[in-house]
Amino acid sequence: MKKVVLTDKSVILVKINTEDQLCIKCLYYKHGHWYPTVILKKDIISLTDIRNSSPPANTLHEDSLGFDNLTYTQKLNDVGGCELFVLRNNTITLDNLHYLNNSKLPSFPEPQRSWRYTGLPSKIDITKKNGELIEYVPIHIYATKDGNQSVILSKSSNILGYLDVDNNFYKSFHLNSYFKKDQLLFILLLDKISPSCKGCSINKNSYWSLITETPSYNLEEHPYYITLNCGLTNNDIPVFNLAIGSNTFINNNNGRLYSMLSNKLSSSFNTNINISNYLTKTNKLTFKNDSLSKSISIYQYNEVYSISPSNSLISKINELNNSDYIGSFARATFKPTVYEYNCNIFSKSFIYDS
Repeated sequence: MKKVVLTDKSVILVKINTEDQLCIKCLYYKHGHWYPTVILKKDIISLTDIRNSSPPANTLHEDSLGFDNLTYTQKLNDVGGCELFVLRNNTITLDNLHYLNNSKLPSFPEPQRSWRYTGLPSKIDITKKNGELIEYVPIHIYATKDGNQSVILSKSSNILGYLDVDNNFYKSFHLNSYFKKDQLLFILLLDKISPSCKGCSINKNSYWSLITETPSYNLEEHPYYITLNCGLTNNDIPVFNLAIGSNTFINNNNGRLYSMLSNKLSSSFNTNINISNYLTKTNKLTFKNDSLSKSISIYQYNEVYSISPSNSLISKINELNNSDYIGSFARATFKPTVYEYNCNIFSKSFIYDS
């Protein structure tokens, strides 16, 4: 048994199970019970042996916090606790407490006392970051009138290519069809090297989203199952490409597609980002029974991607609309595609009712 002094000057008694460079996994003593927790070493001022004291009764007041094979919390306070887990290859695992694919797992905030009265928040914002453009900025071209137009659009040094209405890619594009007013005609892909793209960026807003919430007595009286989903479906890929300005549709090798997207975004934001194929799994939600009632929830970590325009881009769009190239039959519009990517990272959380 050891005495731990934390940076907030609080003192607790612990029994250490395992430790690594970042944290210790242990039981801590409070009100006659031992509780499982994890303490980050950076939060510890001192850790000393207690040799001349009788240890408290070894009564374990424990919540398993995981699906079938997860047995310890990431953090625990008087209000509640949580545990991070990942869904990969249709298997729920906790590879490492802090890291996944060499990337630090996002943190889940400590449960707040006010949540007992207001309910668990449906959305918890985490970070907002900007990354560099990947390949292009999409500009949508819409018809300004009913008509039949024949125009050959060539590739130039500042234009990566074009997408038709079915998301087929062309280096040069021949528009030759009848169209209705306000109909999407094609999407022009403005190369990121263009001076008009200067100042544009990719936005990534991250947050925890509440998937489900249930009182603990439901788990005792009825089996409670939850289906988890994450990753990209085949239908999502064209939309995701437009949201981040990626050209993986040009050489779409399904075997490498997700690693390509991961690498592109990791380079853009200078951090490891993992994009995976679609996964789904249904599992029974279980907690070890105890005498304290609580609300139990599952949160999923989400990342919302979109491209942010600059004044240079807006000037380019105005130039296109005033030219014979576009302006005689259509209008150019920057219409950012917003994609909400469901990550494979989840938090199983609870708060005590009192």
